[in-house]
Parts: sequence; C-alpha cells; structure tokens
Amino acid sequence: MLGVNRGAFVTGDSRFYGKQHKPVQDRFWKFVEPEPNSGCWLWIGARQRYGSIKISPTRSGRAHRVSWELEYGSIPDGLSVLHRCDTPACVNPKHLRLGTQADNMREASERQRWSPVRPWRWGLTAQQRIEIRSRLRAERQKDLAAEYGVTPATVRTTVGTMRSIRKAVA
Repeated sequence: MLGVNRGAFVTGDSRFYGKQHKPVQDRFWKFVEPEPNSGCWLWIGARQRYGSIKISPTRSGRAHRVSWELEYGSIPDGLSVLHRCDTPACVNPKHLRLGTQADNMREASERQRWSPVRPWRWGLTAQQRIEIRSRLRAERQKDLAAEYGVTPATVRTTVGTMRSIRKAVA
C-alpha cells in the first residue's frame, strides 16, 4: 500500500502532512499493545478486522502492511503481507511474511479459517439449502428459519451464497 513511490508517507513528508502532523512511524507505535502470551503486537487503533492507520490526508493503510514496511521496506508488486499467527490485529513484523493471495487462501483453507463453500457454518446440509431455495418464493425467511432451526440471516446467506456459487460455476 505504501509502495516504492510512496515512501514519503512513511517518512511523513510535509508536502502531504504539513508541519502539524507526525510521520507515520511516530504515530504508529501509540496504537500497538504487546500481548505477552502469544507474542503478538495487537493493533488497538481503528479496525475493521485488520488495523487501519492514516498514511496521507486522504488515504488509510492496513496497519500490518505499514508495520512490514517500517521494518523491512517496500512490498513488491503482486505480494501480500500474510499473518503467521492468524490474528488479524497483529502487527508484529516477526509474525508477518510476504506471499501471494493464492498462498493466503490456501493457508486459510488448511487452517479452516475459510472455505469457498462453508455449509458447516450455516448449520444446514446441502439438501436443506436446496429445499429452502425452492420454497423461498412462497414462504417467509422467518418461517423457514424457525422450521430448520437457524436464523433468518442464515437463510439469507444460504440463498445469496447459492446465487454466487451458480454464477461461478456457469
């Protein structure tokens, strides 16, 4: 995200921040809290799953990527910063490594953090999902959810995911 041509963001070039703003590396550390048991450095600043930090007046960057760049330098094109520890809030550079998005998806699948089709998370079998889909036009999601012992959100997710699967297969 910071990239080779954007090194000024890491050093806090005043063209982007002006004199009243501190460089990223100075602001970064006030949002890091070490977790003694795991060795993770947890991001306690802004988060949406992954930590986020302002790197220019109009752009934010993911905290783990900023951590990598502060420690090791720029991230080559086509590579992502992956977590060894499976903790999205971790910014410890020793827990991070470079890899492709394919590496990330493979590891996530191996560690059971992600699957292209996750019926185990829905609590429904493949046959039940097909039945729900066929009955949805005539019945309310709330009623189907009660019958199958799941939430209405599960019924919505099932239908939406089945549409996505059909599009991907077609």
